[in-house]
Amino acid sequence: MSRAPEIRFRMNRIHSLYPDVMTLELLRSMNSAMDRNSLHDFRHHASVRGIQTRQSIAKMQETTSAAARSNGRGGASRSFGGGGSHGGGGGGGSW
Repeated sequence: MSRAPEIRFRMNRIHSLYPDVMTLELLRSMNSAMDRNSLHDFRHHASVRGIQTRQSIAKMQETTSAAARSNGRGGASRSFGGGGSHGGGGGGGSW
């Protein structure tokens, strides 16, 4: 892999910022795959971890929604309330 130094730097950076996502074990496995020049193994490790991370996020979102429903909040809302504007008309109104 000609970009190995950059990839190693980025993996180490991900590990330092997100150790729950890029665990030390995963980092070592991916570095080992790079040492063996095994692109297949490298992609496999990344793919499996990506699936696990997406599943964890979905579980957290469901738990959060369930907790909000049980507290009577009904979950997150994406609508915003709006006020009305009255008045105006000609001749430089006021705020």
